[in-house]
Amino acid sequence: MKNKILTFVVLSILSIVAVLGMASAAITLYPSSYSANVEQGASSSFTFKIFNDDSSGNNYTLVNITSSVSNLIGSAGTLSSSAVSVGAMPSYVANETNSSNIAVSINVPSSQAAGVYTGNITIDGKNNETGFSVTEKVITLSINVTQKSEPFSCEYANAHDNLRVKKIEFTNNGFSGNEFGEDDEWFPIDEIKVELTIENKGEEKIEDIEVEWGLYDPSTGDWVIELDTENEFDLKSDKAEIIELTFTLDDVDMDLEDLDEGTYVFYVKATGYDTEFEEDVCDLDSQEAEIIIESDFVVLNEITIPETTSCGTDLLISADVWNIGKDDQEEVYVNIYNKELKIDEDVEIGDIDAFSYERLDATVGIPSNALAKTYNFIFSVYDEGDDVYSNDYNDDDAIFSLPVKVTCTGEDSETDGINKVVVSAVLESGGKAGENLVVKSTITNLESKSVTYVAGATGYSNWASSASVDQPTFTLASGESKTVLFTFTVKDDVQGEQTFNLEVTSGGKVVTSQPVSVEIEKEGFSFTQFWKNNNYLWGIALINIILIIVIIIIAIKIIRK
Repeated sequence: MKNKILTFVVLSILSIVAVLGMASAAITLYPSSYSANVEQGASSSFTFKIFNDDSSGNNYTLVNITSSVSNLIGSAGTLSSSAVSVGAMPSYVANETNSSNIAVSINVPSSQAAGVYTGNITIDGKNNETGFSVTEKVITLSINVTQKSEPFSCEYANAHDNLRVKKIEFTNNGFSGNEFGEDDEWFPIDEIKVELTIENKGEEKIEDIEVEWGLYDPSTGDWVIELDTENEFDLKSDKAEIIELTFTLDDVDMDLEDLDEGTYVFYVKATGYDTEFEEDVCDLDSQEAEIIIESDFVVLNEITIPETTSCGTDLLISADVWNIGKDDQEEVYVNIYNKELKIDEDVEIGDIDAFSYERLDATVGIPSNALAKTYNFIFSVYDEGDDVYSNDYNDDDAIFSLPVKVTCTGEDSETDGINKVVVSAVLESGGKAGENLVVKSTITNLESKSVTYVAGATGYSNWASSASVDQPTFTLASGESKTVLFTFTVKDDVQGEQTFNLEVTSGGKVVTSQPVSVEIEKEGFSFTQFWKNNNYLWGIALINIILIIVIIIIAIKIIRK
């Protein structure tokens, strides 16, 4: 009986061993551990392989492979398992072979507390013949979350907290009278005003305070606006200094096309000398703002239109037509509209590349019978499908409105009941700094009777030292026209677009005042101008020449003796 029992036990043990042999497929992971230093808001990644090291000699294949991730635990809290992403598992791994690389990424939230976090990635599977699970294997993770580094830092301590960057306040002035974004949400060509308040909370003066500022893109590590420095100043005890800055995003230190939608950081640093504690001190602060990038959005900027004009005149309008979206645009046009004046004109602009602009130059006629009042001119920007451009940010349309005061007839016009006249003007000659510029004007009498006119120019003093008219006074019969030449003496240091008002009066009252634009080129070299600007140098040179001649004459006389 004992022999039978012993035989049964032995057979049972052999059966168990056989079963264990059938299930003996195992895996090894390479690497079996991973550690990394990861900054707050940053990420890290690595790859691993699964090796099927079945030792039973049965050539089992590893199948039904799965992975799982535990939360990573640290003294500062928990890094969620959702922060660890494991790539897809292979469908099988043959005996004595490696799998292909499997990717793992660790994405640390920007709000994650600094510290070391540890956890596991567990890999499991089964052999293909028995269905038994293999021995689980893990990759041990050790992630050291570090403080996010600042691109801007203080060189000195501020132990007594006397010097403070108290406030950074944004004001979005928009463009062309429109504010599409908010104070801390900007479109690419918005004008942004920043008000900085620097404060001294100490008992003594802080001297030589220097303020630096810049706009930073944390996603790329680049300065969108390079660090700029304000003039130094002193602050008495318990006083504050307000600094106002203004910038536009189309005038920054990188191309607009390189701007991405997202969060940007405006940094301010103040350094100075604290006379109370006789030490250098520093304080740093920052404020975030969002930059908004649309796919399709075309707008107007730098719209130039006269504030005042007269009936029967041509209104000169110019603007930059900006594509502030990331997609190129085709067949853009602008509609200029005023219902009361019966103005409804489309101006073709054409194709505009992303983050670039084309010019709008247009002329619209003011009817001679218009009433004296202020009219709102509506400018709408249309796409190739005849739809007004609209942004996705808050469904604002690319529509702009500017007022123009027309003075010609009506009770409130100082020209009521007197002459009607049409004036046009073109550049006749000149257009360079330091030279004469001549504008030819044609003046037409629309009255039913003869009228005596006086022509003149105003509003030119910023760019010309004088102006003259070849025939300032003349008489025109009804329907008759007269050509008058205006000559301006252009100043030496003038460049770019300039304006003046061409005024026509009759009976001591202004009949019309027509704004005229002219383009001035930079002054080239002129020997005459050089002489005029440097005559004192020529005088010194002339005296030196005379002295040299006298010395030579005296020397010759001495030699002859």
